[in-house]
Amino acid sequence: MQESQMSSPFLTMTRLLFAGLILLMLGFVHGDRIFRVLQNRRDALSLLFFSLFGALTVQFTFLMTIEKSNAATATVLQFLSPTIIVAWFALARKARPTPLVLGAICTSLAGTFLLVTHGNPTTLSISPAALFWGIASAFAAAFIPPIPRRDCPLRDAADRRLEHAVRRRDAAAVLRRPGHRFCGER
Repeated sequence: MQESQMSSPFLTMTRLLFAGLILLMLGFVHGDRIFRVLQNRRDALSLLFFSLFGALTVQFTFLMTIEKSNAATATVLQFLSPTIIVAWFALARKARPTPLVLGAICTSLAGTFLLVTHGNPTTLSISPAALFWGIASAFAAAFIPPIPRRDCPLRDAADRRLEHAVRRRDAAAVLRRPGHRFCGER
């Protein structure tokens, strides 16, 4: 971004447009009925909502954080999202997280504190804009809306990814899957 002077909004739109086109082409080549989601208005609106308020928001805030700081800082700040998710469900369900989860949260918050202050609470080692966009990125990643819940190619692909994640014992992918009880199941 520094070498090309490319803006975050342009890079976000370019990345999402080309990634979407590539995924649609791969789905079409593999025989998926990629336009079936458009047959049901509710699924189409859900996909549009996910695209605008999910993928676009997460990508844009992440790239803005990189633009205002660097990739490492952006990644650390975005990965505060599990802490936000745990806090949200603790408040919403009035349930305390386990001691292990609390320890993980404290560790992540302490690491983030050291990253943004270098241990001095009176100063920031990153710009306020970078901190703002990084926290916005964490919230965007934490509250990304689920993909359509009905029978559609995107849901089928998500279920296949879930099966692979379970085989790999990838807990984060399991918890973030659409319809999981920690992912806002209706």
